[in-house]
Amino acid sequence: MRVLGIEGGGASTKVSEVTAAGLNRKIYPLGMNPAAAGSEAERLIGMLQKEFGPVDAIACACSGADSGERKEALTAL
Repeated sequence: MRVLGIEGGGASTKVSEVTAAGLNRKIYPLGMNPAAAGSEAERLIGMLQKEFGPVDAIACACSGADSGERKEALTAL
């Protein structure tokens, strides 16, 4: 099983991949604040797809993701 944990802040996004083999952590210099989740967030998702490929689950925590509109934007990504 492969799981990605994503912590999206305003200045950077930290991603931890957890597998049976261990932990792999990357930090991307892209913010993932849902208030500005447009092309930057789509760019980040493209980077994650290229870096990690298919995964079994994703857990994501992003600053400002508590409003309905922002939550919908993240879910759509």
